[in-house]
Amino acid sequence: MTAKSGIVVVARLTAKPGEEDAAAQTVKEMVEWVSANEPGTLAYSAHRSKKEPGQILFYEIYRDDDARQAHRGSDAFKNFGRKIVNHIDTSATTIEEFELIAGVERGDAGS
Repeated sequence: MTAKSGIVVVARLTAKPGEEDAAAQTVKEMVEWVSANEPGTLAYSAHRSKKEPGQILFYEIYRDDDARQAHRGSDAFKNFGRKIVNHIDTSATTIEEFELIAGVERGDAGS
C-alpha cells in the first residue's frame, strides 16, 4: 500500500548517562498510550540507536494538524514531558517536521 499524506515529525532525544533504561521505559509508556488513545496518530514509534543506546528517535505521522495538536495538547503528552525531562539532555533534543514525498506502508511493524 502506498503511504498516505500527513504530518511527519521526527524527534531525537539523548538520554543522560545511566538514564538510558528509564528513558526507554518512559518512552514505551507514551507509545502505548498513543496507540490506545489517538486514532489520528497514524504512526508513533520510538527507536534506540544500536551504535549509541542513549540516542532515541521518534517517528510520528499524524493524519492532519488537528491530530498533531490533539497529541501535543493531551495530558498524557504533558505528563510525558514532565517525566522524560528527568532522563534526557534537553539541550540535545531536536524536533523536525517533514512532508511526504513518497513511501510505502506495510501494516504494523512495531512490537
